[in-house]
Amino acid sequence: LYYFWIKSVNIYGESDYSDSVSGTPASAITTPEANTSYISFSNITSSSVILYWDAVSNSEMLYSVYYSSSDNISSIRDLDNGNSVVLYESGITSSAISGLDDGTSYYVYIVVSYNELSSIYLKSSFTTLDITSPYSGGELSASAISSSSVYLSWSSSSDNLTSAENLQYGVYYSTASNIDTVSNIISNGIISDSYTENITSKTVSDLNNATTYYFNVIVIDQAGNQSCYTQVSVSTL
Repeated sequence: LYYFWIKSVNIYGESDYSDSVSGTPASAITTPEANTSYISFSNITSSSVILYWDAVSNSEMLYSVYYSSSDNISSIRDLDNGNSVVLYESGITSSAISGLDDGTSYYVYIVVSYNELSSIYLKSSFTTLDITSPYSGGELSASAISSSSVYLSWSSSSDNLTSAENLQYGVYYSTASNIDTVSNIISNGIISDSYTENITSKTVSDLNNATTYYFNVIVIDQAGNQSCYTQVSVSTL
């Protein structure tokens, strides 16, 4: 308990002390040690997540949940940098976040409030699922055609997360025009060798002479998303 008095002073002198007033500071917010609680995540999709945390010992605490795609909230003053999901709710230990971008890392902050005082209680991060397929270069080119082989080339693909150096390519062929989509390629095509990172050309050998072949390429990113180029036909000599 504290007591306070007020005295005014100016060029003409000083006043008497005012009557006393007293007050007791609000209780400080006590947060557990960092290793006694944490945020856990479940049901992570390309656009949503559910998060869970342990309650603090003070049952009167209010909880707020914020998230950001950058680690830019280090104190209560920075909360405007994030997006709020829950504000000043009591007795909760979970929350859902939706409307997120796929393949993106997010930071989550749990804020506790009591007696108009607030503190960042927990912080963690997660990454939504990547469902964006690589962007393929489009057309395949065929050259150096012989009676038993064809040289194929294509433009490098790009992806929203996987670097061009880590994209993998698989070259397929068929004697029928049935490898125009990823699913058709996998069902009907014959792979030439194995998937290889960061290539833009390949020679397909051991073909039959005077035969029409159809070729296509599947590109895969590190999350397993696939896309394909445009099917091309070639007749061996």
